[in-house]
Amino acid sequence: MPLDALAVGNDAIAKILDEIGDLIELNGENVFRAVTYRAAARSIRDLREPLSKLVEERRLKEIPKVGSSVGEAIEQIVTTGRSKRHDELQAAVPPGLLTLLRVPGVGPATARIIYDHLKITTIEELEEAAKDHRLQQLPKIQAKTEENILRSIPSSACSRGATRSARSSSTAACRSTCGWFRRGRSEPPSSTSPARRNTTCACAD
Repeated sequence: MPLDALAVGNDAIAKILDEIGDLIELNGENVFRAVTYRAAARSIRDLREPLSKLVEERRLKEIPKVGSSVGEAIEQIVTTGRSKRHDELQAAVPPGLLTLLRVPGVGPATARIIYDHLKITTIEELEEAAKDHRLQQLPKIQAKTEENILRSIPSSACSRGATRSARSSSTAACRSTCGWFRRGRSEPPSSTSPARRNTTCACAD
């Protein structure tokens, strides 16, 4: 999804450059190109000036590790909210591989090996493969690596689980309150829920 070109900041641009580096490795391209994008991202995070100003003043070359290709990507992001290089790499890399990188211990090279052999693109599939000890059967992945990946997955999935739990709790509370109103009561049973009869609820439809 393209960023808002008017609101894009240094951190957001650095994140895209980091992602380009990951995508380069996932696509099997020269690892040194990936290192260049990541080094440029680190330099950008240390800047005290907005990149948009440096682009306007044509001063991108003052930033360490920012050459012509990285500079072009930065200019595109600042002016349009997206990078052509980023878009091309996203189209070339199987969807979901970037998701695997959220798991500690799974870098671009490991994610690519896992996908090439097992076609895994989700953390749930990765967890299942680790539990079945299929990861340690792959090239360059040892039993200890598989164990570390499996141990890391709960923390990686925590935020997703918390979000789902919050949504479920909200929905349950909403249904309970609406059911109370439908039974002709003017107030829900809990004094800590001061909802009124005219409260709008998603489950009321």
